Amino acid sequence: MIAKSTYAYNGVNFYLQDTSIYFNNPSNTNPVHQDFVEAYNYAIYDSSHYYYFNQATQQLDFITRSLVTFNAGFAHQTLATSYNYTNNINDTKDDYSNFYTGNNLDSQYFEHTILSPLSSIFYSKNYLHYNIGNNNDTAWFVSFQNGNFFKTTKYVYTFNAQNVIDETFVSESTDSVTYVNKIKSKNYYNLANNIDSIVTFFWQNGNWYKYKKDIYLYNGNNLITSKEVLSFNLATQVYIPSGRVQYARSNGTLLDSTYHQSYDQIALHYDTLNKYGFVHFNGLLIRSHSYTFNTGTDLWEPTQGVSVINYYYNYLPNASSNATEVKNNIILYPNPCETYLHIKGDLVGAQFAIYSVDGKFVQSGIIGANRQIFVQTLPEGHYFFRSEMKGKRTQESFLKQ
Repeated sequence: MIAKSTYAYNGVNFYLQDTSIYFNNPSNTNPVHQDFVEAYNYAIYDSSHYYYFNQATQQLDFITRSLVTFNAGFAHQTLATSYNYTNNINDTKDDYSNFYTGNNLDSQYFEHTILSPLSSIFYSKNYLHYNIGNNNDTAWFVSFQNGNFFKTTKYVYTFNAQNVIDETFVSESTDSVTYVNKIKSKNYYNLANNIDSIVTFFWQNGNWYKYKKDIYLYNGNNLITSKEVLSFNLATQVYIPSGRVQYARSNGTLLDSTYHQSYDQIALHYDTLNKYGFVHFNGLLIRSHSYTFNTGTDLWEPTQGVSVINYYYNYLPNASSNATEVKNNIILYPNPCETYLHIKGDLVGAQFAIYSVDGKFVQSGIIGANRQIFVQTLPEGHYFFRSEMKGKRTQESFLKQ
């Protein structure tokens, strides 16, 4: 995806609200470049523009530009910087720094900087700890206000025999020494090791009290089809339906629509208040729609605020075109490959797309001058590589190991 645009509804018409543009141009040999105008890396998102449509001037005003930096080999995102604009003037900057020990994220820093007059304020420092099984079992989120320490929120996770989260404990401290219990949750799993339900408790007067339960249902593909929220009545000691989200899927896989429902305690049934529709093309999400039920007119109406989002891609796989299939004149190496897939052939500037053996689109981009594509993030398996340039289309296969 290279861009998206959001349209709002004012009760009468749709209008452009904002747009976002994402850069992943791999045409230069340097894998990561911080110049925003030429931002790129090997088919991994590394920068973006965000615009808001000014109704008064009928122009897109700059809101944010973001840059992302990776470490060697693109294994981890180390820094994300956002430049924020007011009236097209850059007035603040946000930095999100990640620090790793091996492959484990061990700490994060978030810094908010006011550029005029220049002042820097740390908003949060986060620390993570891992147990002997390499699971993140504790996390501390240290918050600041006006540059001064405010509070520390601590999350402690326990794991069951299947090495998945069993319980989560949340506590807070105003001195980072003495912590007070706030919330805890207990996870239950089905035979497929998917979360079956989550029971949440709150701490009061030295005791844990049930607060709510979330119940999840899945289809045969282990994809969620329903999430029901039940509130716990302390007086009657029973669960009461509160809300529900239902997920409709095409062929049991692609998300087709969602229905967000609230439970009517008097009429004792669910009322659907919001629904969302999703349009896909060959596995890619290209549009989403949002609707709200008007209880006054008993009609569905486009949601005011955010109603339609269009998603744009630099190459739509299997799109109808006049391209001619030609005999393969490319060589992919090494094959099998691990980190980079190299291409031998006159294809610099060609569009490419990679598919899994079952026809699902997994990656796309432009072939750069170095004729190599970063594929380390792909799961192991057999893939098809398709390229198109000057009305000619070629296809070859490769193994990722």
